Amino acid sequence: MIRRWSTVGRWLSAWLIVGAWLGGSVAGRGAMDREVGTCGDGATAGRHAGSDQPEETGGQERRAAVRSAWARAAFSGLRRVAAGWSWVQARRAWEREDVREFRQALFAAVSLRPEHRGYWIDGARMLAFDVPQWRGGGVRERRRGVEEAVRLLERAEDAHPQASEIPLEVGWLLGWELGDFEGAQRALERATRLAPRIGPAARLRARALERLGRPEEARAWLAEIESVPPQSVPQGFEVPAAAVEPRCERVP
Repeated sequence: MIRRWSTVGRWLSAWLIVGAWLGGSVAGRGAMDREVGTCGDGATAGRHAGSDQPEETGGQERRAAVRSAWARAAFSGLRRVAAGWSWVQARRAWEREDVREFRQALFAAVSLRPEHRGYWIDGARMLAFDVPQWRGGGVRERRRGVEEAVRLLERAEDAHPQASEIPLEVGWLLGWELGDFEGAQRALERATRLAPRIGPAARLRARALERLGRPEEARAWLAEIESVPPQSVPQGFEVPAAAVEPRCERVP
């Protein structure tokens, strides 16, 4: 019974994704047509200016706009419902440790409702830390899971360019799970620029720079974020252990 409803949910999600794409294409073409009609060449503008439009045309256009708004609102509601359903299916697959079902449901949820940050971040953590355990927990599976999580979070950055917590997650995974401290410090710099205050992202970037053998740059970075002279940052600055200890041993 559960599998049958899962199939129904996947079909519904697929149709809604296709409908969203088609709706966006139609809306884009309509906007282009309107712009051409109002801002096109002189001949086009002249035809529109010279034509006699009945007075009721404005009312018809307003009614059409209202109907379109209602249709978009209804579709948005269905999209949210389908995304929530897909997330529930992802959680159920997570409980069963079903990799295939979990990945399908997760990707459907983030595609249907990309504005929901929790889907991206929680899903990436599951991909990085839980899915590899279901596959045996080997080094290769752990690397595969973390790399897939990073790719998902990079998509999330495109959907949420102002969300500092997403590049923070990317930096954590790159540095403290994959050992890519160069990529980590770049991601953590993005996170700190979005939330310019001394905190986990700024301190983690300093620690990543330290790991890269650039302690002076790390001190200058903390001084910049704290708005104090670099010499006031102690040589042996410490980052709380809870902020830098990885959840599992670093992937070789």
